[in-house]
Amino acid sequence: MGQTTAVYAQSPQINIYSFRKYELIKPVLTQFEAESGIKVNLVNGKSKRLLARLKQDGEASQADVILSSDLAQLHNHKDLLQPIERRATWQNIANELYDENGYWVSISMRTRALFSLTEKASLAIPKTFAKLDQTEYQSSLCIRDWQHNYNATLTAALLTTNNRKDSDWLKLGNKLLAKRPSGGDRDQLRALAKGHCKLAFANHYYWHMMKRADNKRDQMLAKKIKHSFLTN
Repeated sequence: MGQTTAVYAQSPQINIYSFRKYELIKPVLTQFEAESGIKVNLVNGKSKRLLARLKQDGEASQADVILSSDLAQLHNHKDLLQPIERRATWQNIANELYDENGYWVSISMRTRALFSLTEKASLAIPKTFAKLDQTEYQSSLCIRDWQHNYNATLTAALLTTNNRKDSDWLKLGNKLLAKRPSGGDRDQLRALAKGHCKLAFANHYYWHMMKRADNKRDQMLAKKIKHSFLTN
């Protein structure tokens, strides 16, 4: 998600506060600088720290753009933002990707995928979210804290569908877990590859990051798992 204050394209420099991991956005920023001729000054950090800095700086803030990984991070902080100017000139972005009040625009999408081992396993891989309420999937899942933004967003999305079965499996909660939630998405994928669980939820790009990591062990573990995109 892109959360933004006013951006002036004629400026030779642009100041970006980013909650995203640097390795994820570096290719985008590099291409932007090459195509626009605008130098990017990047401030990377945790959302709480950068939001606190924005609040402290107030109208004196030098930030032009905020790159957020999730709208939930900015749910209570719209007062720190300004509406996007000249929105009508952004013709390559569909209207449904804009905030109705003009405070943000989506610049990328992510998928919360279900991962399993590449080797043939006794546990069938579910094709839909609704299937996860079946007894065979209890004690099989690795997932980070249920309250994390990634899981909260998934839950909210499933609750908006017309089929209650899409979200009924969430009522099982901890019964699905193979281990206590701890760490981030890559930790869940590592645990899966090591056999600590049979299934794992993670954002798809963390798997791709592991495959391209400098860490040879992460590369090896990534080869042991595959992803599935569940449907409603």
